[in-house]
Amino acid sequence: MTRLNKAVYREVELDGNSYVVGLDPDGPSLTIRKKRYHETTAIPLDEILAYSVEKVEEEEPDTELDLNEDEEAELSERKRGLQLGEREIVPADLEMWAKTADKKFAVAWQEYKKVRSKYNVAQIIWCLNGSIEVREIPVAD
Repeated sequence: MTRLNKAVYREVELDGNSYVVGLDPDGPSLTIRKKRYHETTAIPLDEILAYSVEKVEEEEPDTELDLNEDEEAELSERKRGLQLGEREIVPADLEMWAKTADKKFAVAWQEYKKVRSKYNVAQIIWCLNGSIEVREIPVAD
């Protein structure tokens, strides 16, 4: 990965208009201006990240899942348990990644199977720092 030490600008076409879009390391920010115009709009990258995380949190569960009220409540509760920027991983995805990708997925898969072998419910979380956590979910009697 190349560190952003100086601004990078590229020309893009949107809706038939030419724009100059840039990444500026001072801030850092995303800048956009219409070609041949001086007025520039700059958006700090932390605002873009915060907006994208908010959008993901606002998304409704997939209506095609046809969940009953209990399942919807459980899904909502699981999402509330996640911290900002964390994502839940589906066990089937983790199993596939454990076979083909980085070693951390294989370790997490083994940990998940260990928790499940005790007949416990587990949640697999991809943390913001890139680590994978397997969290045991307490089950009410």
